[in-house]
Amino acid sequence: MFNTTQLIGADLEVLVRTALLNKELSPGVAIAIESYRAKSELTATEKRQLEILDRAISDGCIVTV
Repeated sequence: MFNTTQLIGADLEVLVRTALLNKELSPGVAIAIESYRAKSELTATEKRQLEILDRAISDGCIVTV
């Protein structure tokens, strides 16, 4: 099991892939992703990764825990 402090510095792609692979958004991963969302200047790649995650959640492919 991951500890939240380990996830905060994790690459956004790793976090999104983890959520997709496990088909769930754990609290620790959600907190780490929210830290990316809080950034004022996201790269185009980061924006796309967040769009993929949001779409997977809205389609029911990922459930929040």
